[in-house]
Amino acid sequence: MDPVYYNDEEYQEILAYLNQLTTEAETLPYPQAKELTTSLLQYFDLVHREALARMMSLINSHYPNLKRDLESDFTIKTLLGLYDLATPEQEQNGKAKGQVGFVPVGQVGLLTPIMETVWAEAGNINKLHPKELYPKELAGENVLLCKIDQKVFALRNACLDSVLPMQFGTIEGHQLICPWHGCRYDVRSGISLDKPTQKLTTYRVAVERNGDFKVGIVKERK
Repeated sequence: MDPVYYNDEEYQEILAYLNQLTTEAETLPYPQAKELTTSLLQYFDLVHREALARMMSLINSHYPNLKRDLESDFTIKTLLGLYDLATPEQEQNGKAKGQVGFVPVGQVGLLTPIMETVWAEAGNINKLHPKELYPKELAGENVLLCKIDQKVFALRNACLDSVLPMQFGTIEGHQLICPWHGCRYDVRSGISLDKPTQKLTTYRVAVERNGDFKVGIVKERK
C-alpha cells in the first residue's frame, strides 16, 4: 500500500488553505488576471470532475463493494463530495470551516467558451479621413474605426459600462475622448487613461496591399 502522506486533520488544513487562495484570486485587482485565474480553475475542475465521474461510474457498475470501501476513507469521500460524486462527511454537520468550494456541477457548463476570430470586410483605408470616427456594425458588433498616421484602429463603439456611442467624440494624438463623459482612451490598446485597470474592447485590423481592410471580431465558436 502506498504511504499516507497526510492525516485527516492535515488534509483539512490543506483544504482550508486552498479555499483561502481561491478567495484571494477572486479579489485580484486586475480584470484580465482574475478572468485567467477563473478559467484555469474551471478547466482544472472539469478535467478532474470528468475523470472521477467516469471512474465512479465503472466502480458502481462492476465493483459496488469497492465504492463502500472508498467512501469509508475520509479524504477520498471528501474529494468525491467536492465533485458531487458523494456526500462529504462534513455535510452531516454542515459545511466544514475552511472547506474549499469547487465549481458546482450546475456551473460546469459556464466554462469560458472556445473563441474564434471572424474577419469582417470593413472598407478601404484610403477612404478614411485622418482622425475622423466611423461607426460600423461588423459581424454583429458595434465597432468604431479611425485612422491615425496611416494606420486603422478599431474599438467597441460604446463608453465603458454604457451603450452611449463614441462616434461623436474627438481624437487627440492617439487618444479617443468620450463626448458624454470626457473620459479618454488610448486607441492602440483601448486602455482608459482615467481608469488604467479598465479598457474598451479593441479589434485586430488586417490591411491588404490595395488598401482594403478587415476587422477581426472575436466570437464564441458554435
